[in-house]
Amino acid sequence: MMTKVHYMYRDASNYKFHGCFVVSGKLSLNALEPYLFDGEFFVPHEVGLDHLLDMPMNEDDHYLHTFEEFEDTETGTPICSANQFVDKLKNASERGWVSSFY
Repeated sequence: MMTKVHYMYRDASNYKFHGCFVVSGKLSLNALEPYLFDGEFFVPHEVGLDHLLDMPMNEDDHYLHTFEEFEDTETGTPICSANQFVDKLKNASERGWVSSFY
């Protein structure tokens, strides 16, 4: 079993950019929420994911992304296991999401 995770970047002007990745095993938002900034946001480069906005950044831009959807899949190459991804978020949260992008 694998999980395809969809995540999104939305800037201050409400422009949206979408991305996805696959992990081995079952992953859900419930497993990640305790480690998210304000229970909702994460900084992708802190957990080995791509920032979905093309650089350079302007006054409407920031580093925060959200998880949008988790779906079972049988295709794709996993970037890590579900447990490893939870650990990455936990470690980033312990370091401090806010301090990582200021």
